[in-house]
Amino acid sequence: MKKIKKIIFATLFLILLVSVLIYTRPMTLAELCLGVDITQSVSVRGDFFLATSDGAPSVETTSPFEIYRDDERFGQIIELFESRKFRRSLVNLLPQGTKTHLTKDGDFKWDVMFEINDVEFPDGSVVSGTLISVNNFFGVLEVHFDGDVWRCTTRDKKEWLSDVMSLISYP
Repeated sequence: MKKIKKIIFATLFLILLVSVLIYTRPMTLAELCLGVDITQSVSVRGDFFLATSDGAPSVETTSPFEIYRDDERFGQIIELFESRKFRRSLVNLLPQGTKTHLTKDGDFKWDVMFEINDVEFPDGSVVSGTLISVNNFFGVLEVHFDGDVWRCTTRDKKEWLSDVMSLISYP
């Protein structure tokens, strides 16, 4: 009887381990957001915020941006996101609350939204608009797609987040 319990426990543990590894495996946006290819975007838009310490009380104001296909930054930002692999966090399995962050000089956040026209989903429906949004909340990275929100991480995250910020905040 003890041997059977050990086998059942080991089997359940193995199933749980495999499930965790599959859920947290690195995936591109195309793999996370099935049926959507960000290279088909007509524009990339969103907003960003950079905290500065100029002696005045900090009031958060975001700066909007929109980058169209004919802008040289468009290809660069698509390249930054297209091949980037994201790992979903197990935190996604828990209820999510609100987020706060006490800013200090140099902290930044951004929201990048990909505007894509005429995407046909596997069920046959055709959709246009903001289909994928990637949000950086002061280092906490989230991917939004079709009502789902996945908190993610990525390789060299701090450097990559800064690279995105420098592209979208360029005047």
